[in-house]
Amino acid sequence: ANAAKVTLGGNPVDFHAMNDLGWRAVAAEAVDGVNAVVWRHTSRVLHFWRLSDSWAHLSSDGSLSPRTPETQAVEQSFGMDLNGNGHIGR
Repeated sequence: ANAAKVTLGGNPVDFHAMNDLGWRAVAAEAVDGVNAVVWRHTSRVLHFWRLSDSWAHLSSDGSLSPRTPETQAVEQSFGMDLNGNGHIGR
């Protein structure tokens, strides 16, 4: 069970606990010089963490609905279909 704990910037993140709450990390990337993790809930809502250069948690953004222009812009930045609709940026 402890295998799901990883460290981001020296801080442990319990992925089992996040999964139990319905969240999955779907991307971790440096975008425009900022390290970020994208979480997707089973309801398809997205949540973002901003991280330092050493990947320590700095801040979190509120949740985004899967079909907002903000979500589409983040998909373009990551080059990924984050909302699961089969398209990037739509």
